[in-house]
Amino acid sequence: MIESDEKYIDNIHKKWDGASSNEQLNIIRRLGQSKIGSPKALPALTLAQHSDTGTDYEGRKVSDIAARAIQQIKDRQNDDGSDVSDRN
Repeated sequence: MIESDEKYIDNIHKKWDGASSNEQLNIIRRLGQSKIGSPKALPALTLAQHSDTGTDYEGRKVSDIAARAIQQIKDRQNDDGSDVSDRN
């Protein structure tokens, strides 16, 4: 069963709100990878990029990790010939 984009984003926000910093990093990493690395993950990643001021256990900024995940999705879409520039 495929979720609607709205339900998908709602589920991410529910997981995010109750997650520890490490769990939030895992969410960001999953959003930027594999089948979740799709344009519909961009709103949640953008939220993390612009609002999360935390760091991971190695001192990396969560916002920087989210920015890299966003770029990976955009690069992958550009390789496929799709344009996602207006979705972020």
